[in-house]
Amino acid sequence: TIRGEGNCVSHPNANQVQIGKRPFTFNQVFRPNASQFEVFTNCVEPLLDQFINGYNATILAYGQTGSGKTFTMGTASARNVTDENLVILAKQ
Repeated sequence: TIRGEGNCVSHPNANQVQIGKRPFTFNQVFRPNASQFEVFTNCVEPLLDQFINGYNATILAYGQTGSGKTFTMGTASARNVTDENLVILAKQ
């Protein structure tokens, strides 16, 4: 809270986070309870589609230490990718 005024961070719409009275606008904002699947389908999957079509793509994970960036991005090398992860490519 800010000086007893309630929550200091709010989510007024799909593209904004408001801290106090200052709004910040982004391409997409996810609520804290968003699933990995929701983030993937909205952010990563369209980039993968374009990557497979020959375009460059970059996915950057930014956040507080311990917030799950490495878990979210994965740490698999090519030799230990599971069949489940290959389904993405098989759909193409």
